[in-house]
Amino acid sequence: MKHTVAYGAEPGVTRAKSVSGVAAAVALALAGAALCPRNALAQSAAIAESQSDQLQEVVITAQKRAEDLQKVAISATVLNGDELAQKGVSTLQDLGNVTPGLSIQPQTTGESFINIRGVGVQATSPTSSNGVVFYVDSQYIPDNFTNLFSLFDIGSVQVLRGPQGTLVGVNATGGAILVNTAQPELGSTSGYYTQTIGNYSDFKEEAALNLPISDTLAARAAVVSETEDSFTKNLGSGVTGTFNLQNPGNLNTKAVRLQLLWAPSADFQTTVRLEKFQSLTDGPAVKPLANPATDPFSASIQNEPYVVAYSHPTFFNIYGERGSAEIKWDFLPGVQIRSVTSLQDGHESDLEDQDFGRDVSNVTLQRRTDVQTFTQELNLLSTGAGPLQWIVGVYYLDTSTPLELAFTSQPAGVPAPIGFFVSPYGVAKHLSRAAFGQVSYNFTPSWSVTLGGRYTEDSLPYNALSFLGPNTVVTAADPTSDKPTGKAAINWNVTEDSLLYMSLANGYKAGGQNLVGAAYGDETNVVAELGLKTTVLDRHLRVNADVFNSNYQHIQLQQFIGGAPVTSNAAGAKFDGGELELTGLLGDFRVDANAAYLHGYFTGPFVYSTNPLPTLAGSPTPYSPRWQGTVAAQYDFHMGTGKLTPRVQWSYEGSETTIPEYAAQTLPIYNILQAHGIVDANLTYRAAEHWTVAAYVLNLGNRVYVANTVDIGLGANGLMYNAPRQFGVRASYAFGAAGK
Repeated sequence: MKHTVAYGAEPGVTRAKSVSGVAAAVALALAGAALCPRNALAQSAAIAESQSDQLQEVVITAQKRAEDLQKVAISATVLNGDELAQKGVSTLQDLGNVTPGLSIQPQTTGESFINIRGVGVQATSPTSSNGVVFYVDSQYIPDNFTNLFSLFDIGSVQVLRGPQGTLVGVNATGGAILVNTAQPELGSTSGYYTQTIGNYSDFKEEAALNLPISDTLAARAAVVSETEDSFTKNLGSGVTGTFNLQNPGNLNTKAVRLQLLWAPSADFQTTVRLEKFQSLTDGPAVKPLANPATDPFSASIQNEPYVVAYSHPTFFNIYGERGSAEIKWDFLPGVQIRSVTSLQDGHESDLEDQDFGRDVSNVTLQRRTDVQTFTQELNLLSTGAGPLQWIVGVYYLDTSTPLELAFTSQPAGVPAPIGFFVSPYGVAKHLSRAAFGQVSYNFTPSWSVTLGGRYTEDSLPYNALSFLGPNTVVTAADPTSDKPTGKAAINWNVTEDSLLYMSLANGYKAGGQNLVGAAYGDETNVVAELGLKTTVLDRHLRVNADVFNSNYQHIQLQQFIGGAPVTSNAAGAKFDGGELELTGLLGDFRVDANAAYLHGYFTGPFVYSTNPLPTLAGSPTPYSPRWQGTVAAQYDFHMGTGKLTPRVQWSYEGSETTIPEYAAQTLPIYNILQAHGIVDANLTYRAAEHWTVAAYVLNLGNRVYVANTVDIGLGANGLMYNAPRQFGVRASYAFGAAGK
């Protein structure tokens, strides 16, 4: 059956420049609700008080200490491991479906474009740094392909919106994603095993075991393994005959994590972690926009989204390991020293059919990348309960990325030899040093102020062989950046359960050197934000809302010129927007909802790519959907000692462009991601102890849309489609504390 895919921009995606009246009205209405006298809610509160269950405190660790999310002046979404499972989150892209303001698109390089509020990364070059920084147990992950292996045995995932120019290890313009895994526990033997079986031959196993070795020593081990067939059928046939290709778009991943906790006293503890991972697949499934004159067969299947025809076998392999040691020592009353040391080694190699079609060019691209990283963070912070809270620290990052590239023409059907590289294409490095501090002071029980500052120095040198030529060595100047950044916030605890805050924060992303030698400069982002956090109806309804204005300057944008990724600085941009998150719990009924509004536009003209027409002021910024939202509802039916819970979830993301517009020119369909809504559903039975069984359906309506468009080099473009309908069952057995 053929599917005809419709493209088109969502009405009103471009041009308008006014601050959203809708977002502002929402925030004002919520503020009014929080400020109104309690007797105005008396009738609703009386109903809520009759229920025994209440919303529990949500813990956030973004400020290096465990705090109640409702008491911290940060726009953030925090999800624990159970909530991730309920919402169907097992990958980074899934996280983008349920988090307001977060947009994640896949890439052919195995990486993802991660943007928060329209700011982040839109580059695949190893010489570019990230605007949205990603951490696993306080380890910064500098590349965007080894972060694919992190979401198993999770304690919590925290998505921080806005610039992170104070406390987060690496300076960032867009935000941060903090993954905290489940930690070893003293005196507890517990664990679980989960088996998932789904269509497309999806088999996933996940398990964890916590063992108390002694009164002061505990270990935790976790493993995950998943294989799945591709959603896409490959009709690959080379010009010299037909051959049996593998399965582009398939999945074959494994990861293991070991942690050892030693706590010889109440004042001292250290945790050592080791993680290994690998993914061995046949590369991504990309639908080329084929030219009927040069590739008639690929053009003939253009309207069949999940059918491709590669002229060469492909592969995509990722593997590596990372280790860390974290020390916490309360060496003085109310004062703690904290150290996190990390070593990482990630490897990626792939062979790519350069045009992803069955034409006669016979050009392949093979890449090989290693990412070797050392990080060290040292903090000194207060731990008491007084009105003054403070933290100071230093941070160091050293990342080295050797990159090898080779284009080759060869007979169709003959894989390129693995070892044909003559010498490295180049080595990209990122050295970062920073010192930072933050202080918060409660003047009264209702009023407090937070001030933070940071000084960062970055160096991103790149030494390379000339592009596509082994004879000329290009030694680039050492591009060094240094900037002060920080944050200021005023917090008003309107009531015990309501916080109103105003903040001003800035961050920056360092400039660097392109693969072809040209340098590019820093980008910066300054955000003013007004936020409200409140819990009402006797802790049965939680409402978090914010509105913001972002001043984004010298934006780093990537384009392909002559087959090479080139980053350059565009003009500045403005963003007006807001986010809203609601969680309601009334007896056995729970509802989760969120919405995000974002209006992003360039403030001045600039020239992008080789097109002579400039991008004009007012043009929409890439990867900035006007609207996002999620609504989910579930109900617990009690059955004996267990309960049966049906849950339905709808997620929506508005249309967005993938590159800047050109003056007097409509973007081609392959540079617009269409708006889409997805319905997921699951039915879960939880026994009183040990057993959980769930049936699930993802993309219930089998919605087809383009997840991202890619410039696949040499003037060609391609489409990466979303996953079609998936369904399956999941069974889990847990024991010890985990089984209750």
